[in-house]
Amino acid sequence: MHFQDSLGYIDIDNNTQIHIEYSNNILYLKGNKNEEIKKFLKGQSNLNKTKYKITNPKKVHIFFSQHDISEKDDGEKDAFNQLRFFLPYDDCNYPYISSFSIDSRQNQTDNIIIKNAVVESLKLEGINCEVIVENTKCGGLHIHDSTPKQLKLYNIEKLTFENKTSVFNVEDSDLTNAWFDKVKLNSFTICNFYRTTLENTTFSSTVFPKKIEALIYPFTSKTEKDYHEALYENYRQIKTALLKQNNRMQALEMHTEMYNAIMKSKNLECQDKIILCTNQISNNHGTSISKAFVLSISLIFIIGIIYCLALPNAPYKFGWNGYESFLLAVEESYIFIKYNIKSFFILANPTHKLSSLITVNGGEELSDANYFISFLSRLFIAWAYFQFVSAFRKFGKQL
Repeated sequence: MHFQDSLGYIDIDNNTQIHIEYSNNILYLKGNKNEEIKKFLKGQSNLNKTKYKITNPKKVHIFFSQHDISEKDDGEKDAFNQLRFFLPYDDCNYPYISSFSIDSRQNQTDNIIIKNAVVESLKLEGINCEVIVENTKCGGLHIHDSTPKQLKLYNIEKLTFENKTSVFNVEDSDLTNAWFDKVKLNSFTICNFYRTTLENTTFSSTVFPKKIEALIYPFTSKTEKDYHEALYENYRQIKTALLKQNNRMQALEMHTEMYNAIMKSKNLECQDKIILCTNQISNNHGTSISKAFVLSISLIFIIGIIYCLALPNAPYKFGWNGYESFLLAVEESYIFIKYNIKSFFILANPTHKLSSLITVNGGEELSDANYFISFLSRLFIAWAYFQFVSAFRKFGKQL
């Protein structure tokens, strides 16, 4: 069965070979003017949308092509004694085809090939054959209940039109034999994998979004009991797949998002949440040197100030005695802290000696609070240094 530049609702339930082709010289309509045709094609009513529903085909080949047309072309040409309509360049990326829906649950399909398509929605369901989708723009790509023998997605990106939400959605599928090559997942508004096997999927030049979902379409709620666990599993499987391909840069991104997801789980123990939270703040789960550096400097600065204000010869004690007194205390305390700045450098060393602190204090004895602050500084600053080293080794350590 061959369809050339066809419009309407087309429902095919037949074990046959199907060839569908569209080009920018899309119509033969005698007597119609360009604006009337464009108005018809871009009509808001679903009645004007072209939809294909294909069930249990033998083969499906879908090809879109674009012929060279002069920009000065008025859109009408004589062809076989008819008026032929050409889509202008500006309209070539408009989804005149609403959807291709292919259902192959009876395992009768040999292969599905889709190339250069511009379509509002592409849905593959129950697929167990070879599938190739190349150079395609779509508002939504849905794969359901599928275990393809081979799935190759090459140069796939969202189609932007009418400010609609674009979706890349895979549910209840095994993508063990899938290859994502130059797939711009980040271009889609929503990227979703639900109950999908991804550990052995090949990702080449794939751009991932900042957030990957784990929801049931049409994504009405995130209140599922195991939502964050499912999200964690998505990131974990993608990280594993990327590490198998030695793609450590993107694996580190998945590593971070993996722990950010499980950290929000209600099933996680409190102590584990605390550990993950502190790791996120300190070095973003071992991936951010800048966070660890800022943490180290901040701790030295804060601990040093508290230590100086706790010295026996500090100009003021903690308390409140009016606003004017507070401003005077701040000024004189700043001068005092600046005078004892050497204490900051001693405290920055987790193995510092108390005798060194006494020496820079003019040989005077320290207060009990100073001893306690010295003890805490060893713990917190040593931990901050460890987080810095851990983040610095993000390309060498095992994830």
